[in-house]
Amino acid sequence: MKRLSRQRGMSIVVAIFLITIVASLAAFAVTVGTATRESENLQLQADRANAAARAGAEWGAYRALVNNNCVANPAFNLTEVALRGFRVTVTCTQVGSAPHPVYEINSFAQRSNFGAGDYASSRVIRRFW
Repeated sequence: MKRLSRQRGMSIVVAIFLITIVASLAAFAVTVGTATRESENLQLQADRANAAARAGAEWGAYRALVNNNCVANPAFNLTEVALRGFRVTVTCTQVGSAPHPVYEINSFAQRSNFGAGDYASSRVIRRFW
């Protein structure tokens, strides 16, 4: 009888150990899931910044080719759904001379300020003739 009384309480140690292991695995799974989601959000913001910069380059090229010269292109804010919040700065430089001028369009898109959690930026440089 003494032997049976000594083995009491052993199952509680195993149960606590298993609960600790399962809780640790669950915490790890949540951490990995959160990191993956944040990585995907950052990639989405980078893709949107690139799209905004490309839109600015196309806008600058249209103005240069329609006006047939580089006009000082101001900065502007995009207001469409996916690109809302991006500020695009476009500059134009005439590289070639008449009769076939070549325009170099430099477009920089930025959302928020550097260091902020939702900061994203992209630069596109294109030549049109």
